[in-house]
Amino acid sequence: MAFTYIIYTSLLFIMCLCTYYIVRFRTKSSILFIPIIFYSIVIGLRYETGADWSAYKNIFIDILHNNDVNLEYAYMLLNRFIASLHMSYQYLFITIAFLQITLLYLFLEHHKHILFWGTLFFFILGPFFSSLNILRQSIAFFIFLNSIRYIVEKDWKRYFIGIIIAFGFHSSSLILLPMYFINRINNIYLKKQVILSLFFILSILLGEIIIEKSTFYFFQLVDIPQYSRYAIGFEDNTFSYGIGFWCIKIIDFTLIFYASKLGNTFKKEGFPIIWWIYYIGVLIFNLGMANQLIIRLSYCMTSLRFIILSFLCYYTFSMVRCKTKLITCITILILTFGFFSFYSSIAQGHNGCSPFKFAL
Repeated sequence: MAFTYIIYTSLLFIMCLCTYYIVRFRTKSSILFIPIIFYSIVIGLRYETGADWSAYKNIFIDILHNNDVNLEYAYMLLNRFIASLHMSYQYLFITIAFLQITLLYLFLEHHKHILFWGTLFFFILGPFFSSLNILRQSIAFFIFLNSIRYIVEKDWKRYFIGIIIAFGFHSSSLILLPMYFINRINNIYLKKQVILSLFFILSILLGEIIIEKSTFYFFQLVDIPQYSRYAIGFEDNTFSYGIGFWCIKIIDFTLIFYASKLGNTFKKEGFPIIWWIYYIGVLIFNLGMANQLIIRLSYCMTSLRFIILSFLCYYTFSMVRCKTKLITCITILILTFGFFSFYSSIAQGHNGCSPFKFAL
């Protein structure tokens, strides 16, 4: 187990060190090839790490042997391309890891001042561990992440193309199409913290009632193999709500009260758009209270949490003059919880992240 801690700590340290160097000394972003290659090799060469690792390996082997496999077209195309080159499954995982981290840095390049914080929070409170498991949807998320700029620019054609590509990796991406119209929301509503807080609380309290009424119609309308398995025992929630879960909910609730300040500060960078998508995703997540299907439907939206927190940290430590302000204390607490969550996830093997082994 000590080896697992060493691997993840080394990965976190090297990735953050490179991005900090770029931001601190304002060097060319070409240095990013170091963390990209390092991440791709380390994560790509893992062995039986990730709850669905074996499943994805078997899918690739089936495709390699020309067996029938029914998955989204873009993911199938990627597998068939690697299989056509007669490469082993390790190259598939390396390629996926490369796509994940490259797409992340492609987004952060447009928001360079949060490059370091975005990398840090990607690991400690972001979708890093889940990306080891749900490979298809993690790629879809990073494609969506880079498509948000087209919502800001009100370019519906490019946004539509981006979501269609994301759909090619995971069918749940269709829920992201209506997110384009978020650019119609007046930013003045970010100041309605009481109303936003009320919706947040009601989504938790009334979630079970709403979900029971809606899921019956959902499974009648949606006949997709990837989702039909959730219909059996849908109401049986197997998740436990520990301290970590409720801490995340407290963070989500707290961010409501800083949305307006951050929205005004980073308006040109499209922060309000990012925050509204994240907030809607949190409400959807709350309605299902960690039910597996709801996690899948809200994943791409709630995963924006680490981007929101990156803007918060940059604002707190680079723009707030008085370091004794409440926002500083809250940000430090979030960072502390993030590191605790990171190592707790390793210890408990969340998403099958541990033990870490290499496929050598």
